[in-house]
Amino acid sequence: MAAFSSRCVIVAFFLVHCYTDGHQSGNFSQVMQFVLNSSNNTRIHFHPGYVKNVYKINAWSTDATSKEPVYVVVEQDTNILSWTVPLTLANSFNNTDNVYDNTSRIFCDNGWGRHFTVTLSTDSPTNVTLYLLVKKEYNFNTGDKYSVSVSPSQPDYFFYRFSSNQTLTTVIRVNSSSDLCLFASIQNHQCPVFNLEVSRSVHQTILHKGAMRIRRYEYGEGFSLVLVARMDDSDCIQKYNPLDKSVLRENSRTSHVTVSIREINGNRTVAIFCMLGIIVVTCLVAVLVVCVFHMCGKAAGGTRYDESEPLLPRTVPEEQQDDGNERRERTLPDKLMVSHLAQNLQNNSDKSFGYMWSLLHVGIFYGLPVTQLVWTYQKIANKYGDEDMCYYNYLCANPLWIFGDFNHIYSNVGYILMGALFLCMVAHWKSKYQGLSTGVPRHYGVFNAMGLALIGEGVLSACYHVCPSQFSFQFDVTFMYLMAVLCMVQLYENRHSDVSLSTSHAFMILGAFIFIATVGLLTNEVALVAILIILEIPLCIFLSLKAYFFGPVWYNLGNLISQLQNSEDSTLHILKPQRKARFICVVTPIAINIVLSTVGCYLFVNGVVDFGTLILIQLMGNAFLHTLIYFFFKIRIYREGVSVENVFYLFLSIILWGIGGHAYFQTRTQWTESPAISRQRNEECVLFDFYDVHDLWHFWSAGALYSTFMFLLTLDDNVAYKNRNEMAVF
Repeated sequence: MAAFSSRCVIVAFFLVHCYTDGHQSGNFSQVMQFVLNSSNNTRIHFHPGYVKNVYKINAWSTDATSKEPVYVVVEQDTNILSWTVPLTLANSFNNTDNVYDNTSRIFCDNGWGRHFTVTLSTDSPTNVTLYLLVKKEYNFNTGDKYSVSVSPSQPDYFFYRFSSNQTLTTVIRVNSSSDLCLFASIQNHQCPVFNLEVSRSVHQTILHKGAMRIRRYEYGEGFSLVLVARMDDSDCIQKYNPLDKSVLRENSRTSHVTVSIREINGNRTVAIFCMLGIIVVTCLVAVLVVCVFHMCGKAAGGTRYDESEPLLPRTVPEEQQDDGNERRERTLPDKLMVSHLAQNLQNNSDKSFGYMWSLLHVGIFYGLPVTQLVWTYQKIANKYGDEDMCYYNYLCANPLWIFGDFNHIYSNVGYILMGALFLCMVAHWKSKYQGLSTGVPRHYGVFNAMGLALIGEGVLSACYHVCPSQFSFQFDVTFMYLMAVLCMVQLYENRHSDVSLSTSHAFMILGAFIFIATVGLLTNEVALVAILIILEIPLCIFLSLKAYFFGPVWYNLGNLISQLQNSEDSTLHILKPQRKARFICVVTPIAINIVLSTVGCYLFVNGVVDFGTLILIQLMGNAFLHTLIYFFFKIRIYREGVSVENVFYLFLSIILWGIGGHAYFQTRTQWTESPAISRQRNEECVLFDFYDVHDLWHFWSAGALYSTFMFLLTLDDNVAYKNRNEMAVF
């Protein structure tokens, strides 16, 4: 194609300078008809005056052929523009050439008062009729809507001059009535104008809806918008999304487009600090709520203990080796109490704080490369102007500094502040309840890890929103995985201090899930879902058996098999669970995990959720399930009751999760689709002309997570001074 264009230009120059027969003056905004052949060519002079203007030159013919086309050459000093009528463009999708009889180009006059010349020539020995229309392109006005038609051979051009010195950002909306793939580019108001697809300007692909946000300081007095239809739709469907194999096709490659422009003069500082003020006030209210509950609560005394000494003789199951290297298991009573599994409190406390330090290390070594990567993404996107790299809501993507979507980055400050507030609350609870020999053993290290994970979610979610895409989505959900796992660990450790999962094992299991999620996000293969289920169900069964036996699974299963082989009792009698309530507790999660896996697989295969979200659903579902089981046994089975403060946080978290979920499912982007299709979800800002519904999801979910963590922190406050040998294990 490039070689063909070069030959066209060479032939055109030869014809212009050697075989030009006719000279005449041209008229703007008037259709002119010319009859051309190989011995009768025409040169038309246009006199634009001393004002810098941009002209659209339309040329069309019904009897010119691609073998013997009409050459159109536009000259003004050293500025030269040339093309052929009909215009032949290569279709890379099906490896064919498309021929267009109607053509147009944008020509920029330098404004020096010199005329420009349009030369028409052809090699055809027979007469060819060509029509020419040269008209000045008019400037855009704020708030007006302009309707145009564009095709691969007929781009269109708009110039916009900023109307106010107070303008910070200009929003361009492009709407199309067809399914054709369009290419929109923003250029500085200078000559020459790049008519077709160029990578040196800010540009994006568009299907039905497109939007671009322009910062005034980058374009001086104004900017130019160029629209052109693509030869095929593959870039609008597959660009940066190799998972989608479908391609839209239309026989007609002419798209009817409506363009509108709106200026934003509001002060972004007000929007930024107003939201920060709202979050800070919310934190102060949260502190006030705690103070009110503690002032209204009844003080009670408790006995302090020495963490280095056990309260009762050691009775938990453990693997020990005697002189004969034989395993043995110490027996447990049929009715387990918290005191039976809270014998080594100092070691359990150290293990609990191991979660905090491990998470801190993971956050540092995971977060630094992520920050470096997304910073590089943003610099590349800014340098090359490719707005298909990042999945923004361009109708509410407020640029600031080097960031193209600052509001979605900044709105994560709620996670950070709420995480810091929760750490303060944990410190307060520790000072109030630490050292009691009553109530459930409190593992403040896990609670601290939950607060750090909430802060980490804010940082990593901000990194994801620097340049959202399928390659960075994992950054947004990793710490959500961590928080879900920590919630389950905390619930289990409440009444199983001596037999809880070690830090290293917990992070190894979590690392395996994150590895599978990474591979799944990159490949999106259904086979990985099968692998996930194959790994998850046995793991769930193993952990459930470990929870039931309170110790080594294989050792206890070996004893059970030995009893089946040697005992004279019936098989049903031996297999009958001794702790029926506990058996229900461990069987229920297995059954529900099978259901979750089945439903998740169905949703993934049908394209409802992506692989990362599938794993998040599994982990969040398990966290909710364990919370529900714990709460049910505490309230209904053992009738321990809960405090008013705990009920308050329960209902608050439900309300905030409901409001946040409503905002979350109003998606404004979707990286599982192509950028052009994703933009059809873009919508305007809803708060301060700065934040959209996804920003509100950040705010609501930060409050919801804080309320959920406070619910877990206060869950056993009402039994803080109850003897442990009177509290059941469940």
